[in-house]
Amino acid sequence: MLLFSCKGQGFFEGEIKYNLNIFPEDAKIDTILLKDYYGSQWTFLFKNGNFRWNMESSDTWIGNVYDQDENKYYYLIKNSEVASWKKGTQKTDSIISIRTENVKTNILGHACLLLEVKSRLLINNVLRTRRYYYSPDLKINPEWFAENQDGNFNEIYSRMKAIPLKIVDDFGKFSITYEATDIAPKRLEDSCFEVKAEHLVEVK
Repeated sequence: MLLFSCKGQGFFEGEIKYNLNIFPEDAKIDTILLKDYYGSQWTFLFKNGNFRWNMESSDTWIGNVYDQDENKYYYLIKNSEVASWKKGTQKTDSIISIRTENVKTNILGHACLLLEVKSRLLINNVLRTRRYYYSPDLKINPEWFAENQDGNFNEIYSRMKAIPLKIVDDFGKFSITYEATDIAPKRLEDSCFEVKAEHLVEVK
């Protein structure tokens, strides 16, 4: 049995591995290009509201880091001394509807609830539907994301209060599914969330 208790509040700290699958709904979509960009496996590190995504991708983008204290995202590029960043106050999409569903799905032995978010991307007006399958076993403090409007995290985590174990991101012409394959609760060093880049460039 996995234990997720950490000091004080029992918040999750550790590493989760996710497999990625891309499902085209339009024959014109180049899935090979998408798979090169997104990769097939991501590793997620989480501690006290800070998180890091490491991507196994053949593209130049290799992941991102979120600094909860600064409410900043850092985007990492392969073999580069430059990292771009933006504030979490920058909205990427506007919510059309958000709902929870009491149908439970079991992932790695954890009973998960469903949160569905329909939104419209501000950059290109595309309708996006995201389905988060989450378990209260992987508890987090929603106050960590209270100021993070990127991807509507402030709204989403105020409802889930947990790390999702599966995400279905549907853009209409294709969808991406992220599903946890391994959960490793453990103490992480703060250095896991350091951005090692000589030059930081703000994304406007």
